[in-house]
Amino acid sequence: MPLRLPDQPSPLKQRNPDLEKKSSNIMTRIAANTLKIVRLLPRAALILVLLAAPVLAVPMMRTDAGSTIEAPALRKSGVGFVLLVSLQRG
Repeated sequence: MPLRLPDQPSPLKQRNPDLEKKSSNIMTRIAANTLKIVRLLPRAALILVLLAAPVLAVPMMRTDAGSTIEAPALRKSGVGFVLLVSLQRG
């Protein structure tokens, strides 16, 4: 290892301006991406709520189905079978 004089800066402590600029650019990009994501979160939440509301409302509507008034079931008269047999004979 070569000897160095005390007034010479250590090679490990020398600052590289290009490296600092790259590091600053990376931090700026990370901050910009984070800001974009934070801006998109409210919109994404609103869209999610609008899409999920009908799906979540269906079970609540089904629990109240007991108060629905339905028409009485029609009696089956069997006319279809009689017509089928009579048409085959003729």
